[in-house]
Amino acid sequence: MAGLRERKEWRVLSEICEEARRLGRFPGERIAELRALLGERLERALKAVEERRVKRYTFQPSGRVVWIVV
Repeated sequence: MAGLRERKEWRVLSEICEEARRLGRFPGERIAELRALLGERLERALKAVEERRVKRYTFQPSGRVVWIVV
């Protein structure tokens, strides 16, 4: 059952991220949908972003990108 939930979460999150890329901003009206889907994890993630604790590392020469929460 957890696998199905994770796939749904990934699908919805991917859709919202794609929408954000198209709009050039995060679609605020979809936050309620994310809250229902992710619960407390969303709150912790938003807090980490607001506190600028999310770091992007790009490795060379591979170009691999890793996001880390510090």
